[in-house]
Amino acid sequence: MVASIPFLQGSSLLRASILVIIGAAFMFLTVGIVTYLIMFPEIVIEEDEKFNVEEGFPASFEGAMKVLREDEKEVCMAIWKEGGTALQKDVRWATKLSKVKTHRVVTRLASRGVLTVRKEGNRNTLSLASWLYKNTSDKNPRESKDLNKT
Repeated sequence: MVASIPFLQGSSLLRASILVIIGAAFMFLTVGIVTYLIMFPEIVIEEDEKFNVEEGFPASFEGAMKVLREDEKEVCMAIWKEGGTALQKDVRWATKLSKVKTHRVVTRLASRGVLTVRKEGNRNTLSLASWLYKNTSDKNPRESKDLNKT
């Protein structure tokens, strides 16, 4: 096998040093992988997430809130305090954001699937996504009536 590799056909010192370098690289790679596995154990996700009954949020809500910006968190919390559904103008007053900033945050959250926006005339009704808030449609009597009609 050594004869088939051209750079190992030279002197025995070159051959030995290359084998030592390859062995050391393999050893460092092995030690690195073992260290990584010890420091960062496998993350186990439970299949059946428990609902937090007091707040109405799934247990993973805290994880979802970690990836949101501060203004996005404020908007989500304002909607949650209103029962999972609120008018955009009410969210604006609760968060003390400008009209433009509120619109931009709502648009960003809607594009990411965190909120649903329903236009009613000249007003926007905001609802938290069902995966973020348990029984969102039960909190809004208008949505419940709409569901019963269809």
